[in-house]
Formats: sequence, structure tokens, C-alpha cells
Amino acid sequence: MKYSIIIPVFNSEKHIERCLLSIIANNFDDYEVIIVDDGSIDRTAALCETIIREHNTIKYVRKENGGASSARNVGIKQSKGDYILFVDSDDEVNQSYFKHLDKILEADKETDMILFNIDPESTLAKTKPAFTKHELYKALISYEYNAPWNKCYLGSIIRDQNIVFDEQVVFGEDLLFFIQYYAYVNHPHALYEHIYIQHMNPESITNSKLKFDELADLDKVFRTLIEVCETKEDEDIVINKAFSILLNRYVRLIDQVNDKHKVQDEFMKYQTVKAVFEYQNLSTVNQVKKTLVTIGLGGLLKKVLKG
Repeated sequence: MKYSIIIPVFNSEKHIERCLLSIIANNFDDYEVIIVDDGSIDRTAALCETIIREHNTIKYVRKENGGASSARNVGIKQSKGDYILFVDSDDEVNQSYFKHLDKILEADKETDMILFNIDPESTLAKTKPAFTKHELYKALISYEYNAPWNKCYLGSIIRDQNIVFDEQVVFGEDLLFFIQYYAYVNHPHALYEHIYIQHMNPESITNSKLKFDELADLDKVFRTLIEVCETKEDEDIVINKAFSILLNRYVRLIDQVNDKHKVQDEFMKYQTVKAVFEYQNLSTVNQVKKTLVTIGLGGLLKKVLKG
């Protein structure tokens, strides 16, 4: 079995059929699709079962609700493929998905990661055609390619090193998975073609209300990423990006709860979050943002952040 494609689903009746049919449309046989249903209560199961009856490369696993990370971990345990890929249930792959991956893997048998759907405007795209572990490191600290769906992983690394998604982390678990896997990569490849079609979900976490609990997740993610940094300059990049993310959430939370002191107290509970806010080497842009919030012009900053 060459590829295992893991799809976590939860109440995905609107999109799962489109997702599965896009994979089937590749006319490729050496793969398995593992659908892990995280306790759906809609028609997701029925739709999956209809397609499975006609396609024996797809299997359906149901579990109690535990979140996307636990669903992906179940998929990893069930997987048999030499390579592992993750697909979100509301997305699609194009009809050259396997063809492009195969081309790289056949050209270099030592490939242990393929990073695809690279934004032509990103810093990583400027390294084309060269792609080394150092370029992968730069992608890691840039926060540009955190998602699990834009990577092809070597299954033996994930299984042998027991790499899993942290089920206690809801915000940033994808980046933590990437950091774990990165440690074992020696022969990465970049695929500049866009072989994965992402559909933005209006019900996604970025469009939902923020929660103070997410700060604990961010604290762990930023601490882990800072530990990976090889130089002081790289640490500056990571911390400044972390500051921008945290400040955005800080302003939105103040707007939500209408209690600046409560928000401040919550942010200062976490060691890494606190250190990021108090960092002395912020960029000029971040210093200006921080000043606006400090003098009570967070509303103006919110308008700037929006756009």
C-alpha cells in the first residue's frame, strides 16, 4: 500500500461526498482512504457508506467525539501506507494529486517529506528549485505551512517515532505535529503545484469566539517553536510573529468580554505568552501596535488588523 489518506469527519454531510469523489477521480489504485468519524449526528455515515459500497479502497471508522486530533491519531493507528496524507472533509484534491506525488517519490527514493501547495509569494518559493532541510526549517519558523494537509509524510517515521497529534491542544496542534516530524526529516522535497483545494469554512475556529483556554495552547506552541530556533535572529522572527498573533487575540478578547484587566490577567498567567508580550526586541511595526493598545487605542488597532 503506497498511500494512506486520513480524513477526520464530524457532521460533514455538506462536503464529504465532494471530498471523496475528488480522490476517486484520480483513477489511482494504490491507496487507502481512512475516514474517521468523530461522532457525527447528521447524514455523514450514510453518505460515506454509500460510496464505500462501490469503492473498496475506502474504509469508515467511527469513534466517540474527541476532536480532530484524536480522529487523526486513530487514522494513523489504522494506516498501512508507506506514506501518510491528511485531507480535511470540506476540501478536495485535484485530479493530478497522486501523479505529482509519485513523480517526486520515484525520482528520489529517499524522500521523507513533500511540502506542496507552496504560495508563489512566500519566502519559501524564492528558494526554488533548491529545497533542503534548512529551507524546511525556514518554512517551519515562518508559520506559513503549519497545516497537515499540505504535506506527504513517510509513514515509517510517524509510526516508529510515535508521532501523534496532541489531543490536549486545540489551537496549534498542527504546528506541534510538524515540529515533531521535522526532527527526523533528512530528504524533504518541495512541490510548487497546487494539488490540494482548500475551501474556507465560515464555521472555522478563526471565525468563532475566542476562549481564554486557548492561551494555554498558544503558550505551549510558542515555547516549543522557540526551542527549535537555531539562531537569535530566528528567535526574533518567531517571537515577533507570536506577538502579532497574541496581540490580535488580545484586542479581540477585550472587545468580547469588555474587561481589559481580566484579559491582561489571563495573558500574564502563561510564562511564554508573558515573555512574548514583554520582549525587548520587537519590530518597529509591533512596537507601534503595542503602543496603540497601551494608550487605549485598541479599537484603532482592530480596524488596522482587519484591514
